Amino acid sequence: MRTGLTTADRLLAALLLAAVLLCLPRAAPAQLADTTARAVGFAIPDAPALQFIGQTPARINRPISARALGTALLNGIDPEGRVQQGFAIDLAPWLAFANQIDLNAYQNDPIAFSLVNTSFSLGTARAAGDAPLTDLALGVRTVLFDRSDLMRSRGYTRAINDAQLGCIDVEPLEAAKACADT
Repeated sequence: MRTGLTTADRLLAALLLAAVLLCLPRAAPAQLADTTARAVGFAIPDAPALQFIGQTPARINRPISARALGTALLNGIDPEGRVQQGFAIDLAPWLAFANQIDLNAYQNDPIAFSLVNTSFSLGTARAAGDAPLTDLALGVRTVLFDRSDLMRSRGYTRAINDAQLGCIDVEPLEAAKACADT
């Protein structure tokens, strides 16, 4: 008579041990400090120009019209015509051409997508040393690829469009009911 374990018993014991080991608590890679430290290095700064000269402004101007841009630039120059220290501006030039890039171009044309997601920054800071000099930096920020952008998803934009079309009705009360149901 044999008293040892059968092959089926050994296989069952190995599977049970594997299941127990898989259920033991342990830190996931995303929870480790080392992973977090590496990911922080890829954070995109608000104004890349200021990051370049090692400054953080109290206020970053983000003009959205030609008038606001002119005002921001005038505020960055002192009465003697010199660029002020601690001045920062972040400009998205596509806002001037917003009507020329439609949703279809945004979703299908990588160049249009990159243009829409490009911004320029300009920043000033006092230069190191005793001389009354000002450091000036220019920066460019763009996105070449972004899978998390919902506006690039045809399914998402189609669902939004369908929901909006479902709200259109001749009778205002019926339209309100249709919109409440979606």
